[in-house]
Amino acid sequence: MSKKTKTTAIDLVKNETFLTYITLSLAFLIPVFIGHPQSVVGSIINMFLVLAAIKFNKLPILGVTLLPSLGAISRGLLFGPFTHLLLYMVPFIWLGNLILVLSFTYLYKKKRINYFVTLGIGAMSKYLLLFGSSYLLVSAKILPKLFLTSMGISQFITASIGGVLAYTVLWKLKIIQHTIHE
Repeated sequence: MSKKTKTTAIDLVKNETFLTYITLSLAFLIPVFIGHPQSVVGSIINMFLVLAAIKFNKLPILGVTLLPSLGAISRGLLFGPFTHLLLYMVPFIWLGNLILVLSFTYLYKKKRINYFVTLGIGAMSKYLLLFGSSYLLVSAKILPKLFLTSMGISQFITASIGGVLAYTVLWKLKIIQHTIHE
């Protein structure tokens, strides 16, 4: 006689396949259906980037770095009439997302550097890449100045908030210990 076990929500969240599909779906759908404000959507997406870096292998990580921009473009919400100009920034956004993810896969997971130090380095690196690339494209008169605001310090802030949210989720799921010395 087989013993039935009850699947809980925590069991589902800890199941990597389930978590992968949910994360990839939400990484695309949140920019499509929520769209604004950028502070909320950006923080949530950055949370998914950090969670993916810590929890997943290469393929899901790649999906989480690429899908949010595609969702924003498909909906056309991010910059309203300037959304088509976002196409110039997409490769830099992908690189910025990848930088944040690689910060966690290399510094936190491999080198065991403190979570919050890693977050600071990753968030600052992402911000510098996005602001620097948008500054160059604005200076070359390819993009309007509007992009300096959205690709500026708000990128650092949303990456930092997303990292703190990810830490909270990981702590609640007991995937990481709740200590500042990690």
